Amino acid sequence: MRIVSGLASGQVLQRVKNAAAAAVEGECAAAGPVVARLTAKGKPLPRWKDLKVGSAAGGRFTVQLKGIPTGGPYKLTLTVGKASVQIDELFVGDVWLMAGQSNMQGIGNLAGAPKPHPLVRCLHMDGAWRRAEDPLHLLSISPDAVHSGGSPKTYAEARKEALKGGKGVGVGVFFALEMLKRTRGVPQGLIATAHGGTSMAQWDPLKKTEGGNSLYYSMLSLWSKTGQPVSGVLWYQGESDCSETASRIYTEKMQAFVAALRADLRLPKLPFLLVQIGRYTVAGPDSGRWWEAIREYERLLPRSIPNLAVVPAIDLPLDDAIHVGSDGLAELAKRLARPAARLALGDKKERPEPEPLAAEVIAGPTLRGTRSNLVRVRFKNLVGGLRSQGLPSGFALLDMDGAIRQSYFRVNLEKDAAVIYCEPNTINNAAAVLYGPGVNPHCNLYDGRGAALPAFGPLYFGKGLRAITPFLPACDATALQPLPADGVASMPFPARDAFPAHRVSSGPSNGFMSEHARWEGKPGWAAFHFAFECAEAMPLKLLLGYDGPFRFAVDGEERFRDLNGTNPAVADTKNVETILNAGRHEACVLMDTNGGKAWGFWFRIHRTDIGSERVPKRDYALPVFTS
Repeated sequence: MRIVSGLASGQVLQRVKNAAAAAVEGECAAAGPVVARLTAKGKPLPRWKDLKVGSAAGGRFTVQLKGIPTGGPYKLTLTVGKASVQIDELFVGDVWLMAGQSNMQGIGNLAGAPKPHPLVRCLHMDGAWRRAEDPLHLLSISPDAVHSGGSPKTYAEARKEALKGGKGVGVGVFFALEMLKRTRGVPQGLIATAHGGTSMAQWDPLKKTEGGNSLYYSMLSLWSKTGQPVSGVLWYQGESDCSETASRIYTEKMQAFVAALRADLRLPKLPFLLVQIGRYTVAGPDSGRWWEAIREYERLLPRSIPNLAVVPAIDLPLDDAIHVGSDGLAELAKRLARPAARLALGDKKERPEPEPLAAEVIAGPTLRGTRSNLVRVRFKNLVGGLRSQGLPSGFALLDMDGAIRQSYFRVNLEKDAAVIYCEPNTINNAAAVLYGPGVNPHCNLYDGRGAALPAFGPLYFGKGLRAITPFLPACDATALQPLPADGVASMPFPARDAFPAHRVSSGPSNGFMSEHARWEGKPGWAAFHFAFECAEAMPLKLLLGYDGPFRFAVDGEERFRDLNGTNPAVADTKNVETILNAGRHEACVLMDTNGGKAWGFWFRIHRTDIGSERVPKRDYALPVFTS
């Protein structure tokens, strides 16, 4: 008598309302009723001493096991006459499907591996259930070529080889131990299907027709050996999609993947627990934007995929350049256990993970005589308020092009918000806030239960967001000229080629056109010339800031003057409202150095017919500075 499908020694059956069922088929020479005996510690369970569960005929038997209580290990004996077959270890609990790339596969140092537990089991890639012990993902034992190349090794060979490498700790065992604790001893099962370095294109559900050459097929094939539903999916993937092309379709790919998996597993509400990708210490200088993009796309997935939760890894310690270390994986397991309890076990006391709610610019204190601006970022789902390990860090302010334009010198934490302090004026060039910039940021914000903030952004300022150009990046400036008796009050605006000129560039973070080095302590006047193009007629505000007697002209017509300008220069303190036609426009700034006390000016342009709600969409034209 032999079991062919539906049950295996060491298996964890998925509980449904604290009991499990299994449809079992096998081979049997005898015929007649099939009787089951289920024992725990040598004693039969109630109703399970000699329970008729099926029948045998024609060399086959079929069995329907129902109402197997949560717990284990159990010993199951199936008998037909004098023939019998026995499952020495059987458990009923929660089963989790693990998939993704290397950080789910597990590349942490084995020196930090968790201690195995007899109630935590793993269905390995060779289709056998064993006690869960890192490394769980032994690709070379899989019968599928996508993992093993088509020449599988034995479990003993593969494990011996893996132990020599000193790597292989993943989040799986840590997670199962955490769930074992939360459920007060309910057995936990893990199905190992992850594969390092894989992209969403390789996990494409449409490739399941390729059989063993498909990651998706291999995952379904291994799961199908259980004959059981699962509690949820643990997913950690995205690093291999950190490119311009792949990131643009990441959300679409994930939506299709989750939908297909739920359909194929026949679990339309299957909980999906996703880890937001973390850090990479050796990525190229231009790859940061794509890591930021994938993190943000992952963070937003719950808005389009129900029963999906995202937990961060941005702050976790690594065991190499890209893989979360064993100590970090222990923390990650706790983070995954919270939404697992909420979504899979129905724990209504477990709150969702922290999320940014909104960002806004607010008035700050006066610094060196100038009113500063602050950025307040508010959050939801915080339990016990916001706190940090050390000085709060991890934020960046971005301009409309997504470039980091300025840093901050302080972050104050309120109960449900972080307040970012910047130098006076620097906030004027920002449009959004980012938490977790680049590939290797330092992030350290948590709530009172220890739930970390996810990397997020760009989160555009909801209050006062304007369709505005960057500050003037460069212009031509004349050398200092002798000052007339009445200063710059009555002198004409000089033509662009009337005096020798040099090029002046603004600082990349603050946009200030500074001539301090040339003007300090010297009286005189100087002119600045620049141009900008309008793609269409536009209502505009020409935004000015300056620290000396100042005049401003566009296309030869004076638009503004302030002969009493003094230090300090403050961006956007004056504005000129106008409507400019499509085409090129020449601008000229005329300044008196105020005896060498003046430094320079600010200039940028606000298009006034674009509302705040349209600004992030970028579906409009702005003036463009030209040489």
